[in-house]
Amino acid sequence: QVEFYLENIYEKVTGTKLVVSGLLTSGTVEKGQILNLGPDHIGNYIPIKIKSVHVDKQPVDSVTAGHHCSFSIGNIPGNKIDLKKYVRKDMVILDDLVTPMAYRTIQMNIKMLNIQKILDASLKKISLGVGSSFIIQFNNIRRAVMIKSIERINTKSDSADRVDGRVFPGDTAK
Repeated sequence: QVEFYLENIYEKVTGTKLVVSGLLTSGTVEKGQILNLGPDHIGNYIPIKIKSVHVDKQPVDSVTAGHHCSFSIGNIPGNKIDLKKYVRKDMVILDDLVTPMAYRTIQMNIKMLNIQKILDASLKKISLGVGSSFIIQFNNIRRAVMIKSIERINTKSDSADRVDGRVFPGDTAK
């Protein structure tokens, strides 16, 4: 199962149109292989062809999981998508053994760190609640998210300032 996380995109590489680099977390990628790139803004993946493979700026025939590498990518015959406009950081390249998925909503547990000892006491009222926005990161994928609903699981902080639907430093929520 090929899983490759795009970290960088290079458009002005001599001899090729588009090069992507990143971490191959699983599988083996070979020159000439057809893989899937995505998700785009609506969750779709498109087939691409791996034109060349490089590890440490040296051309190789294939690369295995655990390596930072780069691929020159191109369209497969009949595909009219402008890859330079389509490709963006935070995309993934997968083979057909991985079911490509994209999510607009996720459920996660949040542990809000108790930073009162580090920060000024005037920041004691920091909290998260419905409508709060922040950045999450998974591998190299970073996305802005907004809380749609929240349920406090465990309260470690003072109960004197508790507000329903809010999480304070030291609390855990989902």
